Amino acid sequence: MWKIVVNIFELVVFVCSFDLIYDAVGEEEIADNAATLLRPFTGATYVSVVVPLLRNVDTNGVVFGLTKSACQLSTSVVKVLLFTMS
Repeated sequence: MWKIVVNIFELVVFVCSFDLIYDAVGEEEIADNAATLLRPFTGATYVSVVVPLLRNVDTNGVVFGLTKSACQLSTSVVKVLLFTMS
């Protein structure tokens, strides 16, 4: 019997594209590859409601947690700006 191993992300990219991706979980794989899932040239949008602020403060303390969250936010903003400019 043949065993077929399929990565669900590759299958979704192959089958369809989306106008809106609403990320409430915060999976890094999906967040990093969301641009490939969006429908091109239609104003498609990726929305993430995951805020790592509390997790960062809990694991790193107040000062380092806030600093890490600020760095993550600025990195996300730069990625979005670079993606929309290209």
